Amino acid sequence: MIEPKTPDDEQSRLAALHFLEILDTRSEERFDRITALACDLLKVPICLISLVDEGRQWFKSRQGLDATETPRDISFCGHAILDGDTFIVEDASRDDRFADNPLVASDPNIRFYAGAPLATTDGHRIGTLCIIDRQPKQLDVADQRILENLAEIVESELRSREEIRLYNQQLEEAKRRIRDNADVKLQFLATMSHEIRTPMTSMLGYLELLEEASPEDHTEYVGIMKSSGEQLLSLINEILDHSKVEAGQMRAERVSVETTSALSDVVKLMRVRAEQKGIALTLRFDGQLPALIQTDPIRLRQILVNLVGNAVKFTESGIVEVVASFDATGERPMLSMAVHDSGIGISPEHLDGIFEPFAQAEDSISRRYGGTGLGLSLSRQLAELLGGSIEVESTLGRGSVFSLSIDAGAHEGIRSNDDLLAHSARTEQRHVAGEISGRVLIADDQPVNQRLLEKILQTHDLHSQSVADGAQAVEVAMRAKDAGEAFDLILMDMVMPVLDGYTATSRLRAEGYRGPIVALTANTQETDREKCLRSGCDEFLTKPFDRAELDRVLMRFLATSSPKPAGV
Repeated sequence: MIEPKTPDDEQSRLAALHFLEILDTRSEERFDRITALACDLLKVPICLISLVDEGRQWFKSRQGLDATETPRDISFCGHAILDGDTFIVEDASRDDRFADNPLVASDPNIRFYAGAPLATTDGHRIGTLCIIDRQPKQLDVADQRILENLAEIVESELRSREEIRLYNQQLEEAKRRIRDNADVKLQFLATMSHEIRTPMTSMLGYLELLEEASPEDHTEYVGIMKSSGEQLLSLINEILDHSKVEAGQMRAERVSVETTSALSDVVKLMRVRAEQKGIALTLRFDGQLPALIQTDPIRLRQILVNLVGNAVKFTESGIVEVVASFDATGERPMLSMAVHDSGIGISPEHLDGIFEPFAQAEDSISRRYGGTGLGLSLSRQLAELLGGSIEVESTLGRGSVFSLSIDAGAHEGIRSNDDLLAHSARTEQRHVAGEISGRVLIADDQPVNQRLLEKILQTHDLHSQSVADGAQAVEVAMRAKDAGEAFDLILMDMVMPVLDGYTATSRLRAEGYRGPIVALTANTQETDREKCLRSGCDEFLTKPFDRAELDRVLMRFLATSSPKPAGV
């Protein structure tokens, strides 16, 4: 006797068989009708639907046989599933493979066997529809076709069962995800309520105290309210950006970005927060970097601020270091930025899920440090938008390393390490020196916004004039130009009555006004930015604007050391 070989796909074959959950189930009329029909049409005493598992063949349906299963090592079906063709043995007593097989030498005294393999949707042969006779027999072409047709019907029934099982499994998985998402979103809403109410409580509370506070307390209270407002704005931006990504509306542009400036700006911005906690925040260059890369500077800055901010947030003492490197040896040139910290680290069981939306660390850490659970998810999605990724390595209690890589695009120039350090130092010192001067026209329909901008411009000793709509902006700007006293800069709100900022800017350009116009808008979509630039604006600032960004714009257009664009 020769035992049947093990199929090459044995593990996946068995998985497909067990997935059906059909083994050791009760008989079913639809299968019994097929085996009975086979016996009648093919004139045989025995017909079986045999399924071969790890150590046996089990009969889902049987005609003319009392046994419900036999060992696999003596089964004919174990041989039949090795090939896709119908397996035929005309006289087992004269076949070396079966002559001394117990199923041949004793009951049921098999002589003739023909088995048509039964395959799953993925092509795994899990058993046979087989006919057996106690007398030697030949199977002509017509009878073989009948057997194979009946086997196809059995296959169809099994595959229907497979599809139902798959559908039910997917349905259960969908239900589980809905339950999980509902739980996560409820937790998210609770977290959001806390995160929003906390800075709002602080702001409103200190506003009340401010009315009765002594002059020496004013600075402290104002600083607290400013910090709370920034926290609230950051929260709102995270929610809006996440919504844009989910809706597929987030876009990235590719412009030339000065590499060291982009990195140094973020480190300089976050250093204040780090120093408040007594943490050293440093920037290091690992090898040479290109002077310019092609990427979206706003999205790059957003990712780095989040990664560095998290590093500072979760580090009580020690250091946070940003290490930048460049690799042009692969298919695409990649700029990498690794943010190292000596903070609390992340436990292995939470590491895999930290990039999921609304994900939070364990409750004790979440309560202590707060946060929405959107930052890292959003950062990874933005990194992918920039042609890169974010990876993390962490040791609980010792710190983490978040590694950001982005596609550098058509980079230009290579700076040595000394040059990088010198340029970074110059970048961190920029805007400290230098003066600005000129006249600014403010176009905004909100008096409080006008007053705010006027006060900020006064701190730079700049003269300003305010108007309440786009029509007034066009009239005042053109009248000043015609009088030879053109404004050196126009700050243009985009949404105003009478005439909006887009139309007002387009009209000014059509009438020959060439002076700088900077858009101010609460709309942050990339399409809004493009719309502002198409209308003729030179720059784009979002509301509420960052004071440092406004100062940068003022330096760009009003610095006394550089010629200002003419307004005529």
